[in-house]
Amino acid sequence: MNLPNRLTMLRILAVPIYFYLALYTDHYVITLMIFLVAAFTDFLDGYIARKWGLVTSFGKLMDPLADKFLTITAFTVFTSQLVISPVILLIVTLREILISVFRAVAASKNVVIAAGIYGKIKTVLQMVVIIILHLQPIMGFEKGLFVDILIWSMALMTLLSAFDYLWKNKEVLKE
Repeated sequence: MNLPNRLTMLRILAVPIYFYLALYTDHYVITLMIFLVAAFTDFLDGYIARKWGLVTSFGKLMDPLADKFLTITAFTVFTSQLVISPVILLIVTLREILISVFRAVAASKNVVIAAGIYGKIKTVLQMVVIIILHLQPIMGFEKGLFVDILIWSMALMTLLSAFDYLWKNKEVLKE
């Protein structure tokens, strides 16, 4: 197993540790650090795989899934802690499943779909929201209107990115 795939597996293994710490302990800084390291491995494994020509079928499949596991787990934690609305979790989860299945259908037709700008903005907003929500108990601030607006903006961008993704690649669904 090459280095990028090991980093992907590290991210997957970090998810249950992150989940446990986030739900059952008050180790807020450690929980945030695990999330940040796991999120950074996403950037790192892709960079290394492309730079060193280590792109594999395993990596193409598991890297995006590892990202989904981490993100959905974080939003599940925040929902269970009543920090965000279950509607946010539903939007994020359904979008990620829908696009993952859509990508699998495209791959079965030998169509590679690159991430669009809305998907990249969505990812950045999701990471920012997750980090801010982790910082609340560490920094001792209330969520407030700004964070609520940021959360719902992220949800809107999540929906927009799904529609954009499907619309721009609708030929994949034609039989």
